[in-house]
Amino acid sequence: MQRRTKQRLIWVTASVALSVVMVVGLIGYTTPGMRLNWETVASLCGF
Repeated sequence: MQRRTKQRLIWVTASVALSVVMVVGLIGYTTPGMRLNWETVASLCGF
């Protein structure tokens, strides 16, 4: 049972982290000052 709890904790943590990144990205695209920074980050990642 402990393994199942650990897997659930990992999934919840990953889901929360992904949600936070997506929300920050959305906020970044809505503010003009952050738009350049997000384009730079995307180009560094190869997108």
